[in-house]
Parts: sequence; C-alpha cells; structure tokens
Amino acid sequence: MQGALGDRLHSFEIGNEVDLMRRFGGYKGYFSAYTHYKAAGRKALPEATFPGPDVAGNTQWALDFASTEGADTKLLTHHYYRSGATRPEATLETLLGARQAA
Repeated sequence: MQGALGDRLHSFEIGNEVDLMRRFGGYKGYFSAYTHYKAAGRKALPEATFPGPDVAGNTQWALDFASTEGADTKLLTHHYYRSGATRPEATLETLLGARQAA
C-alpha cells in the first residue's frame, strides 16, 4: 500500500477510539498490543510511520502515548463531539459553528 500511495500516505493508525475498548484493560494493555502491531508493520515496511491512537475522550491516553512514543510518532489525535457523539445535535454545523452562550 505504501508503494501505491507514495508520498500521499501519512501513516498507519493502530486503533480508533481504543480508550473505549475494554479488551485492552487500559492504556498499558493497548500499548502492549500497539508495539506488537507496529513491529510487524515495520518488519514489512521499514519506513512506515505510525500516529498515536485516536482516542474517544480520554485524552490521558494521548498524553501517555506522547511520553512513551513521542520520538517515533507523527500525529496524536482525539475525537471531539461538542454535544456528545450520540446526540442528534452533534452535526458538522454544530461542531464548526460558533459556540452559543449558555
């Protein structure tokens, strides 16, 4: 895939909203799995780059990832839903619009 996309490939993300996945039992469990997948990715594609996990709301995971992998990562992100991801008003217009005074 990296060859097909060339310089248009940013990185390979290992996990989306991983802070919501109970199977990891917390950040340490996720990070253990991450290092396993990253090693396999680098074995196949030595020049591959990896961002941090895209967390759903526990920004501490992004901070922990930055402290352990900051020298070998390209991007850290988290999802932001102004009113909550499952609420009908969580639309693109709400997210990008001006915040209304309470």
